[in-house]
Amino acid sequence: MESPAPIEFPPNPWQRRGWIRGTLFFIVCTAAGLVALRGRVHWSEARAFLAAAPGWLLGVGLAQAVLDQILGGARMWVCARGLGERVPLRACVAANCANVFLGGVTPSQSGGGPAQIWLLWRGGLSLAAATVTSACTFLGTIATFLVLAVHVAFGPASAFQAGGMRLFTSGTVTLFAVCLVASLAALLRPGLVHGPLRALVMRVPRWGRGWAAGERFRGLQLLVNDSAQLLGRGMHRGKRWLFLGLVLSFAVYANKFSIAWTVLRGIGISLPLPVVLRSQELQYLVTYFAPTPGASGFAEYSAARLLENLVPETALGAYLIAWRALTLYVGMLAGAMVLVRAASVAARAQLERRSGAPATGAARCG
Repeated sequence: MESPAPIEFPPNPWQRRGWIRGTLFFIVCTAAGLVALRGRVHWSEARAFLAAAPGWLLGVGLAQAVLDQILGGARMWVCARGLGERVPLRACVAANCANVFLGGVTPSQSGGGPAQIWLLWRGGLSLAAATVTSACTFLGTIATFLVLAVHVAFGPASAFQAGGMRLFTSGTVTLFAVCLVASLAALLRPGLVHGPLRALVMRVPRWGRGWAAGERFRGLQLLVNDSAQLLGRGMHRGKRWLFLGLVLSFAVYANKFSIAWTVLRGIGISLPLPVVLRSQELQYLVTYFAPTPGASGFAEYSAARLLENLVPETALGAYLIAWRALTLYVGMLAGAMVLVRAASVAARAQLERRSGAPATGAARCG
């Protein structure tokens, strides 16, 4: 009996109802986080602070927000090159934007990865190559956060290091290390995960047993095996490219962290850059595993609590609005536009296939 062919097409992440529900949930969670800050933040002063901000704040902040998407796309492009694959940089930037949007409207940012893989596949990569490229960027993120967690947990004491916070950050060192080791094991030794994965799927009520025994699960196993071969080839021949991808992971988060400093300076708050960067390290460690879409609610509340002793209450509201807009909302808007366009092209191509008309070359790469 021949083995089933690997899954040929990744699932289309275009689900209009899911997007709408996720966006509404995102708004509700954000509002809940802001309500929880009543008494700590003077929202009535936020408009005045933002109105008085210099023009360069918007220009520099938007430039950093755009750079965030470009760096994220460049990291994917570099990882793909490390695997011996070619994909346009613009397709990688589009995939990064889609990741930001769907990560922002799905719990625990779970929708970002599939959207990223779908856009990379549309950009010209095979499904296995798109999956491994996405996995490499994830591993770069985990490695970056592991270094940040070690630095926060064991670095010099700071204004942010209360006893509870030190215990939390020490725990994240173990958590990120486990994630890194488990991810590498799954990619490099896929045979180790097939059995446990099947057992886990079979425990899912109603459809788990049937799915685990069907062709789709066997196709998924072949996809994992193909991905492992790709990564092994990349680690053998593309070490420099993959190392550059790791460097770009640090660059991505260095740019994200510096946005907070830009916003603070723009609203007239002068804090030493190392202090701001240290607060951002903790900020992202706290919110990375947040269960809400895009860490909504958690991000606003934790940001205010981390800076409440350093930033006046009258300025905190303006900081939260501008910081959140530049670090997330701009990327989400760009990602929504990318996905709407890509989904419309995919739908048009599907209609052409059903009608028997030849599909255009842009149907996949659009």
